[in-house]
Amino acid sequence: MCERLQIPFDELVEGVWYVGRGRNANVGLYQDGCFSVIADTLLYNGSFATPQKTQPGCKSEPYFYPGHGCFQPFLALSSLALLTEGCALIPAPELRTGRFYIGEGSGFQVARWEGNRFSLLKKHYVSDSVCHYDIEARDYGERSPFFRPLLEIGEGEVIVPMAEANYARVLRL
Repeated sequence: MCERLQIPFDELVEGVWYVGRGRNANVGLYQDGCFSVIADTLLYNGSFATPQKTQPGCKSEPYFYPGHGCFQPFLALSSLALLTEGCALIPAPELRTGRFYIGEGSGFQVARWEGNRFSLLKKHYVSDSVCHYDIEARDYGERSPFFRPLLEIGEGEVIVPMAEANYARVLRL
């Protein structure tokens, strides 16, 4: 088994995807001091007395410190193209719902398989200085605008937060 330590905050790089452990997802894009993750978001139907539905959406998760925050990065996916070098297209029947994949769409990207399509983060500019992320749906396929999954991302499993040095231990990353 492989033990990983949480990457210190001052070693994080803007615009890089990280594998770790978060409240809503175990893969996040680090931007503007926070992790953007693809997760299920509530579709409020007007009453919490009735069952609610969800849809893929983007959530922000702050860096984990003891006492606050929720995303613990353990592994940087700094070169998506390099990680998928030599990888073949994953056949659709082998894709697993809710799992994250590195693949090709408009360049190399990370996406979550929803069972019938992929969810990708898409930049949404509010102004010249403010950028948010929305979800873009892409079908499985060979060419853009489709998404070609090449590598499934193994996700971390948090075992126990450690007060020592503000790190958390993880197994099976």
